[in-house]
Amino acid sequence: MTLLRMLAFFFLSGGVLSGVSASNDNVQENCNDWLIKSVKLMESKPMKERVKIFLTRVSKACDKIPKKMIQAARRSIDADSEQRYRILQKASASHFPKSCLDYPSLEPAKYLMRVCLEDDYSDGLYSAILLNISSGDYMYGKALEKELKKISNIDSFYSQKIMLNYFTSAAMLYEEWREL
Repeated sequence: MTLLRMLAFFFLSGGVLSGVSASNDNVQENCNDWLIKSVKLMESKPMKERVKIFLTRVSKACDKIPKKMIQAARRSIDADSEQRYRILQKASASHFPKSCLDYPSLEPAKYLMRVCLEDDYSDGLYSAILLNISSGDYMYGKALEKELKKISNIDSFYSQKIMLNYFTSAAMLYEEWREL
């Protein structure tokens, strides 16, 4: 847990971000505004609360995020941990090889990575988090990350920050769940 907290501090020590533009609630936010507001909101809350904030924000995402991912976020907000892992893994299925679909969503992602993920998922940024995150949370996060990369003019800094916040918070919650 100490390594995880150190990672969280190191990557997320930027604190609350500024520069969020205002938008009318009746008008759908553009993707960059949605992303920046999401990061700002996540970073204003304790680490353990950030998964729920992430899912709530994804449930209200810009129109470039697939509806299947938005609906899964909405369904998993109030689900227990085991249900959330399953819902999120199922929603991300189209982003991964078929071999990943049979992998248990409750198992640590470090084993999933060995079985079915492409090489670009083994970079150093996520390697420590992989030790303490469910396969369901990890697959959903990586699928959303792929979708964010497809959006033109998306701010890659905030894209990375939202994923680091989500993965770090999910890892903390997963570690607690496994200790029960």
